[in-house]
Amino acid sequence: MLQHIVCRVALLSISYPLPLLLTRGVKGVGIDTFSVDLPGSDRYACHEILLGAGCYLIENLTNLAGLPPIGATIIALPSKVAGAVEMVARVIALLS
Repeated sequence: MLQHIVCRVALLSISYPLPLLLTRGVKGVGIDTFSVDLPGSDRYACHEILLGAGCYLIENLTNLAGLPPIGATIIALPSKVAGAVEMVARVIALLS
């Protein structure tokens, strides 16, 4: 379980805040949009950079506005399916 850091931005970009997140040692990104990349993008630059850095991605989250800036633990519980590269998960937040 990891403490989360809230970075409230509309979209991730390879110019900002993605480099800032990586320099701060972020291990994963949860976002309330369909993708961490820009809509309609045929190149998945944010996916490539984050996954290449060993980060996990959780997309399509809801109720993120209810999380405090610090002090919550995020738990993702994906189904186990052999050979899957993406999966639906139940994601919960434990508030301190």
